[in-house]
Amino acid sequence: MDLLIESARRLAGRDDVVFVINGGGSGLDELRRRAEGLPNVRFVGYQATERLPEVLRAADLHVVPLRAGLGSSSVPSKLYSILAAGRPVLASVDAGTEVARVLETAGAGVSVPPDDQTAFDRALDELLAAPERLVAQGDAGRAFVEQWLTPSAAAEAYLELFDRLRDAVPG
Repeated sequence: MDLLIESARRLAGRDDVVFVINGGGSGLDELRRRAEGLPNVRFVGYQATERLPEVLRAADLHVVPLRAGLGSSSVPSKLYSILAAGRPVLASVDAGTEVARVLETAGAGVSVPPDDQTAFDRALDELLAAPERLVAQGDAGRAFVEQWLTPSAAAEAYLELFDRLRDAVPG
C-alpha cells in the first residue's frame, strides 16, 4: 500500500485520479496517517458482501500489491473477482507468480516488481494515459474468467495435471 500513497502524493495535482482504499487491517491507521492531507485518497470501510459487484465495478483500475516473496505462496482471491467484474489490474508482484501469469495470459493488466515505486509509477502513468487500454484489459479479464474459470475448465486442468504426474512416475 506504500506504493499507492506515494503515487497519490505524486499525482495529487490531478483532479481525474482518486485512490480509494477499501477495507481495514492492522496497518490502516498508519496508512491513514501517511495519506493525511492528500486530496486524492479516500478510505472506505468494508462493504456488505452484496455490494461487492458494485464496489469492484466502481474502479477504472484495481491494484493488487504483494510484498516480495509473497506472490509465490499467495493469490489474493480478489484477483478473480476483479477480473470477473471486467476491470483491469496493476499488480506489484514477483515475476513468474500466479498473479503475474494470469494477468499476462488473460491480457487483463500489468505486473511490475514488488516494492518498485519507479516501475509502479511508470506502469500507472501508461495506463492512465490510455483509457481505451483499461477498457480492453477489463474486457479481456472478464472473457478469461468466463472461458477458463468454469467447473469444466477446472476439471480439464486437473485431468491434464494427473496425466502429467502419471507420465512422470517411472514404471
